[in-house]
Amino acid sequence: MSTVLLVSGCGGGEGGRPVFARAQEALGRVDALRAHLAVRALVTVDRTATIAHADLPLERVHLSRWAKHQRPFRCGHGFECARGDLDVAAVVRDLAPALPRLPFDPAAITSATVEVRLDSRGELHRIDLQGDLAGAEVEVDLRPVG
Repeated sequence: MSTVLLVSGCGGGEGGRPVFARAQEALGRVDALRAHLAVRALVTVDRTATIAHADLPLERVHLSRWAKHQRPFRCGHGFECARGDLDVAAVVRDLAPALPRLPFDPAAITSATVEVRLDSRGELHRIDLQGDLAGAEVEVDLRPVG
């Protein structure tokens, strides 16, 4: 019985923590990120920007700490993925000096999740952030460029 529980847990008791740790390391190897912000509400916001490696506040990005209740999930052949509940207050606190002016208060985002996806080589494929903002759906999609 314990073997069945171990196997069904996809990697034992660590859950998605190792995937988030590898995603953090892989983030440091990207040349640039394409960031896409979408807010779906009465007024739709849709913005895309490319952020060069030199402009990424990597010293302020803490994926493993920001993701609570980390767990792996199936996401396609050749990919390794994990999901967690996003601690928005920690993200805002850590990134405040680097965040551009946004058309909403990020601290007002609730029910947020973060997903990381690594390819078969362990390189970052994407990071997805999703949450609710006063009934509006907020999504941020980060993908390596190049």
